[in-house]
Amino acid sequence: MTSLQKALDKVYDWSVAHQLPISVRKCSCIVLGNVDTSNTVYNIGKQPIDHVIEVRDLGIIVDSSLKFTSHINSIVAKANGRAALIRKCFVSRNPDVMIRAFKVYVARVCCICVVALL
Repeated sequence: MTSLQKALDKVYDWSVAHQLPISVRKCSCIVLGNVDTSNTVYNIGKQPIDHVIEVRDLGIIVDSSLKFTSHINSIVAKANGRAALIRKCFVSRNPDVMIRAFKVYVARVCCICVVALL
Protein backbone atom coordinates (compact mmCIF):
# COMPACT_ATOMS: atom_id res chain seq x y z
CA MET A 1 0.00 0.00 0.00
CA THR A 2 1.42 3.37 -1.01
CA SER A 3 1.64 6.39 1.25
CA LEU A 4 -0.93 8.16 -0.95
CA GLN A 5 -3.42 5.33 -0.45
CA LYS A 6 -2.78 5.42 3.30
CA ALA A 7 -3.48 9.17 3.29
CA LEU A 8 -6.69 8.62 1.30
CA ASP A 9 -7.77 5.97 3.80
CA LYS A 10 -7.16 8.38 6.70
CA VAL A 11 -9.18 11.12 4.99
CA TYR A 12 -11.98 8.63 4.28
CA ASP A 13 -12.00 7.38 7.89
CA TRP A 14 -12.12 10.97 9.15
CA SER A 15 -15.00 11.80 6.79
CA VAL A 16 -16.98 8.77 7.97
CA ALA A 17 -16.32 9.56 11.64
CA HIS A 18 -17.54 13.15 11.14
CA GLN A 19 -20.47 12.17 8.90
CA LEU A 20 -19.11 14.14 5.93
CA PRO A 21 -19.34 11.82 2.92
CA ILE A 22 -16.87 12.23 0.07
CA SER A 23 -18.29 12.35 -3.46
CA VAL A 24 -15.94 9.91 -5.22
CA ARG A 25 -17.41 10.70 -8.65
CA LYS A 26 -16.07 14.25 -8.23
CA CYS A 27 -12.60 12.97 -7.34
CA SER A 28 -9.90 12.16 -9.86
CA CYS A 29 -6.23 11.27 -10.00
CA ILE A 30 -3.81 13.12 -12.27
CA VAL A 31 -0.17 12.12 -12.60
CA LEU A 32 2.28 14.99 -12.91
CA GLY A 33 5.55 14.15 -14.62
CA ASN A 34 6.87 11.06 -16.36
CA VAL A 35 6.00 8.50 -13.70
CA ASP A 36 3.94 5.59 -15.04
CA THR A 37 1.21 4.84 -12.52
CA SER A 38 -1.40 3.70 -15.02
CA ASN A 39 -1.66 0.31 -13.26
CA THR A 40 -2.03 1.85 -9.79
CA VAL A 41 -5.61 2.08 -8.58
CA TYR A 42 -6.38 4.43 -5.71
CA ASN A 43 -9.58 3.99 -3.72
CA ILE A 44 -11.70 6.12 -1.46
CA GLY A 45 -13.47 3.63 0.71
CA LYS A 46 -14.14 0.75 -1.68
CA GLN A 47 -14.64 2.94 -4.76
CA PRO A 48 -11.77 3.46 -7.25
CA ILE A 49 -10.71 6.95 -8.31
CA ASP A 50 -10.60 7.69 -12.05
CA HIS A 51 -7.25 8.49 -13.69
CA VAL A 52 -7.48 11.59 -15.92
CA ILE A 53 -5.17 13.50 -18.26
CA GLU A 54 -6.53 16.93 -17.39
CA VAL A 55 -8.51 18.26 -14.46
CA ARG A 56 -10.61 21.34 -13.70
CA ASP A 57 -9.91 22.74 -10.25
CA LEU A 58 -11.45 26.02 -9.09
CA GLY A 59 -12.40 26.78 -12.69
CA ILE A 60 -8.91 26.32 -14.13
CA ILE A 61 -8.13 23.41 -16.46
CA VAL A 62 -4.64 21.92 -16.02
CA ASP A 63 -3.16 18.93 -17.83
CA SER A 64 -0.58 16.40 -16.64
CA SER A 65 2.23 18.54 -18.09
CA LEU A 66 1.03 21.53 -16.02
CA LYS A 67 0.04 23.38 -19.19
CA PHE A 68 -3.02 25.59 -19.46
CA THR A 69 -3.64 25.13 -23.19
CA SER A 70 -7.10 23.61 -22.73
CA HIS A 71 -8.07 26.36 -20.29
CA ILE A 72 -6.92 29.11 -22.65
CA ASN A 73 -8.66 27.46 -25.62
CA SER A 74 -11.95 27.26 -23.71
CA ILE A 75 -11.74 30.94 -22.73
CA VAL A 76 -10.95 31.98 -26.30
CA ALA A 77 -13.89 29.92 -27.60
CA LYS A 78 -16.27 31.57 -25.10
CA ALA A 79 -14.97 35.04 -25.96
CA ASN A 80 -15.29 34.41 -29.72
CA GLY A 81 -18.84 33.12 -29.25
CA ARG A 82 -19.87 36.16 -27.24
CA ALA A 83 -18.24 38.55 -29.70
CA ALA A 84 -20.10 36.86 -32.56
CA LEU A 85 -23.38 37.22 -30.65
CA ILE A 86 -22.72 40.93 -30.13
CA ARG A 87 -22.19 41.41 -33.87
CA LYS A 88 -25.28 39.34 -34.65
CA CYS A 89 -27.69 40.78 -32.06
CA PHE A 90 -26.76 44.47 -31.84
CA VAL A 91 -28.34 46.53 -34.61
CA SER A 92 -26.30 49.61 -33.78
CA ARG A 93 -22.71 49.78 -35.01
CA ASN A 94 -21.99 52.86 -32.89
CA PRO A 95 -18.40 52.43 -31.60
CA ASP A 96 -19.34 53.55 -28.07
CA VAL A 97 -22.12 50.94 -27.88
CA MET A 98 -19.91 48.20 -29.34
CA ILE A 99 -17.02 48.97 -26.97
CA ARG A 100 -19.36 48.96 -23.97
CA ALA A 101 -20.91 45.66 -25.08
CA PHE A 102 -17.44 44.16 -25.58
CA LYS A 103 -16.32 45.25 -22.10
CA VAL A 104 -19.47 43.90 -20.45
CA TYR A 105 -19.88 40.58 -22.31
CA VAL A 106 -16.46 39.60 -23.68
CA ALA A 107 -13.68 41.21 -21.64
CA ARG A 108 -14.93 39.71 -18.36
CA VAL A 109 -14.65 36.20 -19.78
CA CYS A 110 -11.05 36.88 -20.79
CA CYS A 111 -10.10 38.13 -17.33
CA ILE A 112 -11.30 35.09 -15.38
CA CYS A 113 -8.41 33.42 -13.51
CA VAL A 114 -5.76 35.52 -15.26
CA VAL A 115 -3.91 36.11 -11.99
CA ALA A 116 -3.69 32.36 -11.37
CA LEU A 117 -2.09 31.82 -14.78
CA LEU A 118 0.68 34.40 -14.30
